[in-house]
Amino acid sequence: MNDENPVDMETLAALRELGGEEDPHFYGLLLRRFLKEAGMLVENIEDCVGRGDVEGVKRAAHSLKGCAGSVGAVGVSRQCLAIEQILGQEGKMAKEASLWEELKREYGNVRRILEAELGEGKSRTMGTAGTGENLG
Repeated sequence: MNDENPVDMETLAALRELGGEEDPHFYGLLLRRFLKEAGMLVENIEDCVGRGDVEGVKRAAHSLKGCAGSVGAVGVSRQCLAIEQILGQEGKMAKEASLWEELKREYGNVRRILEAELGEGKSRTMGTAGTGENLG
């Protein structure tokens, strides 16, 4: 893994501002949706790798790349692009194993950062009274 932050914090700051005061829960909802969808895509990639399904890996990696890019998960996006490129050139998964392991590490890093953001977001958007909405 390189020394770059796995998440572009400027992108997160911009996303945090999108909902503004009109929709203070938007940011948390967006991050939770990403974590849910990305988690399913990572599982899908793992299943496809296990089955040797090259096209399935390419499709899921492409979807995850776009999903990751939308929240600034640059490391995940970069790994998905590398997977797509190698599978596109070779059409087989010979070099896929190390890229897959790196993708799992990157996703784990991103998940920890975004879960921390969600923890901070609860106190920022709910205050002490709460709204009854499940933010975590």
